[in-house]
Amino acid sequence: MLRRRLPSILALVVVVLLGATTQAKAENPEHLKQLLETGNCPGCDLSGSDLSGSDLSGSHLAEADLSSADLSRARLGGPGIVAADLRYANLSQANLSQADLRSVLLEEADLQQANLQQAQLQGAYLRRANLTEANLEKANLADSDLRDANFQDARIVNANFTNAIGFRRLASPKTTEPIQGGARPSSGSSRPTAPKQAPVGSGGLRGQGSVDRNDDPPTGQPGTGGR
Repeated sequence: MLRRRLPSILALVVVVLLGATTQAKAENPEHLKQLLETGNCPGCDLSGSDLSGSDLSGSHLAEADLSSADLSRARLGGPGIVAADLRYANLSQANLSQADLRSVLLEEADLQQANLQQAQLQGAYLRRANLTEANLEKANLADSDLRDANFQDARIVNANFTNAIGFRRLASPKTTEPIQGGARPSSGSSRPTAPKQAPVGSGGLRGQGSVDRNDDPPTGQPGTGGR
């Protein structure tokens, strides 16, 4: 029985491997050329592109597919990235100051040491994102999904976490001013008006707070109002 199924199993493995290779480097060359020549490419397929160190601060990339792209040390500040797909992207040390990242998909994105000061992240999907040592001063994360995100040693000063999913309380050595907003209340409880200090390391936002254990995936496409 196993011998009979072996060719099918091997064929399936080959298909999966080929699909993974395609996903890792699947940008549309014409779209990439358009971005580099004009600075604008809304809705383009730029997945897997190497844009490290690029200045895209004035680029229009709304709803573009930048999943798995290398944007380390890149500059994407300002408007133009609304609802883009940045899942699994490398954004380490990227400058996203004042960037319009509303409803952006940032699942498992690497945002280590990224500058997100005053960034607009309302409704963003940041589940399992790595924000170690990121600067989130005055960032707006209202209605965002922060389940299992890593905020270790992040700078969080006057950030807005109103109704953020997975966020309850945050205690960080780099938090020097009150955090705005509170957790989305669980069923049957009233919404807290202000977060209270909690012991560090209690789970959720890894190393920095607690989390709602809700594993439901997002439904449908992201909207401007959150997930």
